[in-house]
Amino acid sequence: LDMGFIRDIQKILALLPARRQNLLFSATFEASIKKLATGLLHNPVQLQATPENRTATTVEHVLHPCDMDRKPELLCHLIQSNDWQQVLVFVATRHACDVVAHKLQKHGVKAAAFHADASQGARREVLRAFKAGELQVAGQADQQAAGALGRGVLGVLGEGRRDGGRREIAHL
Repeated sequence: LDMGFIRDIQKILALLPARRQNLLFSATFEASIKKLATGLLHNPVQLQATPENRTATTVEHVLHPCDMDRKPELLCHLIQSNDWQQVLVFVATRHACDVVAHKLQKHGVKAAAFHADASQGARREVLRAFKAGELQVAGQADQQAAGALGRGVLGVLGEGRRDGGRREIAHL
């Protein structure tokens, strides 16, 4: 929903009969999804594989307080000092994703942005390069990118996000 699909969903629903059967699947079931479900579903049943907003026990959380203007420098230091070969960096916006990737490249880190504003060809190339190990860092703001890029990733960093990328960590 945070990617702008709500209007499309509402348009489709307006064309459907009032009495119908609905099935709603979501990898994350946040308040906005619950609100949507309440308006769509009659006597809904919710099946849940794990408790809500629970991070896997294999995920280690570390906080590095830092001034905003020094974040790219800290990010480069963490990547290089920990010898992280594949890292996802979650950012708040698609524009920030491009900025972070550019700043990392300036520091000699092989990085690229992966988000819906890029062309399909550009996204495919980032995905191919990341999976082939040619890219060290993929910065992304879109939730679906976590699933596409996530397998085998050693580091996940939330840069400039209030949730620190926790939603996406659940998908990896």
